[in-house]
Amino acid sequence: MATASVVVEKKRESIGETIDYSEANHSVYLLKGLNELKSQQLFTDITLVVGRHEYPCHRAVLASCSPYFRAMFTNDMKERNADKVQIKDVQVEVMNVIIQFIYTSKITISPHNVQAIFEGASLLQVHSVQDVCARYFERLLSPNNCLGILEYADTHSCVELQSKAQKMLLVNFVDVCKNEEFFLLSKDRLIEILATSDLYIDREEVVCDAICSWVNHDRPARESFLPDLLVHVRLPFLSPTYLGKASNDPLLKHEHLAVAKDKMLERTRTYYAKSRDIAVTSLSATKPRNYTQVLLTIGGQNEDLQAVNCIYCYDPVTENWSYLYELPDELFDWDLAVASLGTDIFVAGKRPLISSLEPNFPAWIYKGVKQRWMKVLPPQGLETVEYALTSDDSGIVYVLGGYDSNMRNQSNVRRYIVATNTWDEIAPMPMAASNLSATICEGKIYTIGGYTGTDDTSVIQCYDPKIDKWNFVKPLPITVRDAVALTMNNCIYLLTGVAKSIVYRYDPCIDKWSQLNGMAKEVFMYGATVCNNSILAVGGYSGDYFDIEVNKTIQKYDTDEDCWDVSETMPHGLHSLRCTTMYRYAALGT
Repeated sequence: MATASVVVEKKRESIGETIDYSEANHSVYLLKGLNELKSQQLFTDITLVVGRHEYPCHRAVLASCSPYFRAMFTNDMKERNADKVQIKDVQVEVMNVIIQFIYTSKITISPHNVQAIFEGASLLQVHSVQDVCARYFERLLSPNNCLGILEYADTHSCVELQSKAQKMLLVNFVDVCKNEEFFLLSKDRLIEILATSDLYIDREEVVCDAICSWVNHDRPARESFLPDLLVHVRLPFLSPTYLGKASNDPLLKHEHLAVAKDKMLERTRTYYAKSRDIAVTSLSATKPRNYTQVLLTIGGQNEDLQAVNCIYCYDPVTENWSYLYELPDELFDWDLAVASLGTDIFVAGKRPLISSLEPNFPAWIYKGVKQRWMKVLPPQGLETVEYALTSDDSGIVYVLGGYDSNMRNQSNVRRYIVATNTWDEIAPMPMAASNLSATICEGKIYTIGGYTGTDDTSVIQCYDPKIDKWNFVKPLPITVRDAVALTMNNCIYLLTGVAKSIVYRYDPCIDKWSQLNGMAKEVFMYGATVCNNSILAVGGYSGDYFDIEVNKTIQKYDTDEDCWDVSETMPHGLHSLRCTTMYRYAALGT
């Protein structure tokens, strides 16, 4: 009685109040009750038949756990009103496990039954069991079995497991290539893997070696596949040394890689369009695998007007800055010219900051993967300053114009061929100029503006490598020198750095210049480049040179909106710097 009086008292105290109550174990009790009803065959209204085994169940319970059974019992199917339903393609042991899970939420999985349970759950669309099995497979993933699990996940439309297995394959490609699963791949499946840009390899030679191993595993049957496979080797990123050795391999010597190697070297020597094999020079074939584009600042001066003789790296995705490398001693105290070479950069002395220095064209290549500098021997007799520098995706650097030690403007054009480590000359420019800008668009070289020796100019000179000939195209609306010329989306963008940082765009298809919105913040002596399909203008200074403000800003151009966004992300202000873009191996983060 005492207990009852206490309860009544509590009720009196809570008159007028609303109390929400939830029984935490209600679902447990409900499942337990339903399982007891099934065991005693009370209120069961459907019997599942697997082989000679029968499973009395409740339609509502099965339909609540499986879209397969819900469709069976609600759509206009013969099973809708049947007392018994035959279940095919599911083993008795598997049905035992699935029924147990539906009524108890408990399941036991082992290496011996996981595949059969996964297939049965996939058929019956018991997604919770599918997910449990998929997570079990994920725990088993290794370079030894990822190809098999990937194929298995694809067959059963298990997207998450498929993604994990694909990641295991890409990250561990070198180890995967050593396993039996790799040698059992079909030609088409191997091509799918080779075509991806996301392979975690730091050398393209790995891909070529993998192809040779796969073909040699069953050479009589597979040797004819070699040309189709080698299409997916990115030849510009094979070292000349490797190409030389590989072309002497009995498998490749006569008609396959040796021919492709000769095509690439010929293309590199001449840059003629007729020598560009589509398979070799497609967009994917000329980009390294699993690399991300980063912006580099080279040299420049800081807020104290002191020379910065090093390279900094900026990742536009993470917005992080990092120190990359110091410049070679020979390039200290030089105004620099830079050009991108994919995973490498070409850096040359453009003008000595100390007037007593004689022009001698010091040039180096920074090898991004090996993280070291390589000295470039200049061509005989090249003594020029205030020249333009540009490069193409086949590994050719062009040195255009400038003036010599006697202040005479030059029209000569020299090019450095990285693959052969040689220099040669092409047809000279029609008009000699220094302080000009240069870029390559749609395979043609464009030099923009410059100083003729008496005046700045608006002249645009265009070189067509197909015919080794220059011509003039539509001139700029203004005269300009020392501008920044960039190519993006098959158009040329010119950042003038003067007159409120005016920006122009040239469309070669219609031979037309258009003025765009100027940069958001007026700056001078900044660096700019195209990175991840965006124009980025970095640093610079504003104000009078005797009272300057050195900027830490990055300005990004939005082509759709024709506007510039400004962010202050640089750790230190820089001006008079050079910028370029380099591919960085994403797995190494270097």
